[in-house]
Amino acid sequence: MATFLSLFLVISISILHVQGEQTVAIRGVFLCDGNPLEGVRVSIYHGGSQTVAVRGVFLCDGNPLEGVRVSIYHGGYLESRPVPGSKAIAFTDSNGRVSVTRTYSPPNIPFFDDFQPVVAIDHKCNVQFCRLRLKVHVGKEWVSDGPTTDKVFVIEPMELYVRRRNEERICTRRLFNENAENSMIFPFNASQLSNFSMKSK
Repeated sequence: MATFLSLFLVISISILHVQGEQTVAIRGVFLCDGNPLEGVRVSIYHGGSQTVAVRGVFLCDGNPLEGVRVSIYHGGYLESRPVPGSKAIAFTDSNGRVSVTRTYSPPNIPFFDDFQPVVAIDHKCNVQFCRLRLKVHVGKEWVSDGPTTDKVFVIEPMELYVRRRNEERICTRRLFNENAENSMIFPFNASQLSNFSMKSK
């Protein structure tokens, strides 16, 4: 007889409101063909929006670099590659400074709700052709629930003159169009790494 999966749930849910925060606890029992089932993955997810804010200062050989393209996109399964309209974009000013905020609205699908922000930094410092892209992953502690946030993930100052191991060389028909035809990405490996600080607001 084919084994079938039957689920018997005993759920105890408690919700606690503490200064605007909400906490939920769930307890359950899972059976498979009448026997206790081990290793069932249980996840709590929400359908609300999540927001992250990033601020940075970028230098090229010690001088403020204007026109650096800084974007935030979701690095999870459903947005493993940035798509049009899926990310927030800003450019550095004449002082090399930039601020950008991204609000992510997750789909109502379990296991796909957590916002995994990635900061993509595109620049042309110390490169003659194409452009270079550096990606910085933002920790979950910098992500806030809701459309606004009081936390700021700070990258300053970052010297872009020195090459980094995780830097990519990107050549497109149009400089800042990721969807242009004939786009090519060349991973750039270097032995030198430059330190940069990440701190709270």
